[in-house]
Amino acid sequence: MAGSLATHRRSLIIVVVLYSAALTFYCAPSLIHRQSCQKWPGTAAPEDLSNPNAQQNISSEFPRRIWQTAKTGPLALEQNAQGAVRSWLDMNQEHRYELITDGGTASYVQEHFSHKPELLHDFLSLQDGLLRADLLRYLLLFAEGGTYTDVDTICLKTISQWVPEEIKSKVNLVFGVEGDSLGGGLIPGFTYPVQFASWTFLAKPRHMIMGMIIDRVLHQLRGLAKAQNTTIGHIEASYMDVMDTTGPGVFADSIYHGLSLITGTNVTSSNLTGMTEPRLFGDVLILPVTAFGAGLAHSNAGPTTDEHALVQHIFAGSWKAGHPMKQPEVVPDITDPQTAEELDADRQGISRKGHIPAEQAHEAGGVKLEQAKEHGSQKEITNDLKREDR
Repeated sequence: MAGSLATHRRSLIIVVVLYSAALTFYCAPSLIHRQSCQKWPGTAAPEDLSNPNAQQNISSEFPRRIWQTAKTGPLALEQNAQGAVRSWLDMNQEHRYELITDGGTASYVQEHFSHKPELLHDFLSLQDGLLRADLLRYLLLFAEGGTYTDVDTICLKTISQWVPEEIKSKVNLVFGVEGDSLGGGLIPGFTYPVQFASWTFLAKPRHMIMGMIIDRVLHQLRGLAKAQNTTIGHIEASYMDVMDTTGPGVFADSIYHGLSLITGTNVTSSNLTGMTEPRLFGDVLILPVTAFGAGLAHSNAGPTTDEHALVQHIFAGSWKAGHPMKQPEVVPDITDPQTAEELDADRQGISRKGHIPAEQAHEAGGVKLEQAKEHGSQKEITNDLKREDR
């Protein structure tokens, strides 16, 4: 009898050990840190971007995912960044949270973009961590959608409240103004009189403009490598190189171009300056500066207590130290509105050299432009990066 009990006890211990090992393997992936092992409400398995029918599975709602990137896991973040991350978890408990570390970027891009060999090659070749992280955020929201936000941002209002209820069915992409010169001199370090925040944005999967941003970034990276007579893996990027290859400059280039394609008009900073209320361009919602820039000391941004404040950026990043200015900036005088228009035209004229004509947009990214203009469903407003890589 004693022997039988001992045998039974050993069998039970083995079962418990095997179960624990399986649970640990499932809940502790080495590359992506998740808030919970369970499947959060409103989330779905990653889509197969090589499948042209995958777009039919996209929900009419924004995916309940929050994406962040960092060099290491959440426990290694500085205390203020950990507090900022906690704000996103506390304020959005129905969202799935994922933090992708530097060690996990390659695995993610290989999984979701293996059908784009040139994109994959260029991404894996990038050695500059900042350029790589910038490109990754665009790839994340193109592939799976959701909310991207830097780890040094604080959530002030739950994501479900960001889009006004009466237009939720029409919105597939959300950007916020980062800075507005308001007719004065160009804000130092900016490339447009009105520029967009790349630290936080919200998207449904495969949106045309997200595809355009990715396309433009790859074009700029290849151009910079050629200009330096080197490869993408050996690029040495200055501050303005970052702005114009993966950062806010190229981000704004593509957004302005995309808004112009969707609306059939030439959308420039003059259409956005002085905004105090959200404005809809096709299926793209642009939020005023207080939304994502609450507490900023410029652009007439409201305080973090403002009813329109959604996100606070605490600017804890130190990327500028590794990407210095090559020379002092020449800040154009744009107190004259006509000069502001000329600056926009010049900037967009340069940026659009890497883009294609509006009538070919559907070939460049599989975009249904007419549906975009008419606030069509997201499964029709798609950018599957079908165009062959350059």
